[in-house]
Order: sequence, then C-alpha cells, then structure tokens
Amino acid sequence: MRDACAKSNHAAETIACPSLADALKQAANDPFVVVTGSLYLVGEAMEWLGLSPATSGSERELNEWTLKK
Repeated sequence: MRDACAKSNHAAETIACPSLADALKQAANDPFVVVTGSLYLVGEAMEWLGLSPATSGSERELNEWTLKK
C-alpha cells in the first residue's frame, strides 16, 4: 500500500509502521493522517483515537457511526 501511495503522489510522505501503536506515536504531531488497511485495523485506530462509539461490542453501532462535532 505504501508503494502505491508513494507512486501516486511523489510529494506525499508515506511511512509504514510495524504496529498501529507505533504508527500513532509517529503521527502524534501530524495534523492529518490517513490510516489504510483492513476494516479491523481501521476500527482499532478509531478506538485508539476515541472516534468509535462502539462500547457494547455491537457491530451495528459501527454501521451507524457519525463523526463527533
């Protein structure tokens, strides 16, 4: 995925990290970050960032997710 992104936009900085925790530490001071990968990884990132409303374990809550204002 990193190679495809770098090829698409040579000016964009692309970084691949071995874990989500490492990636979030690396990007802690960046104003804009794109997370790519499986839906599981994106869901985990949303939980780490406090964006996921799913606290009961219900997958339905993920389907009805909206961005906090």
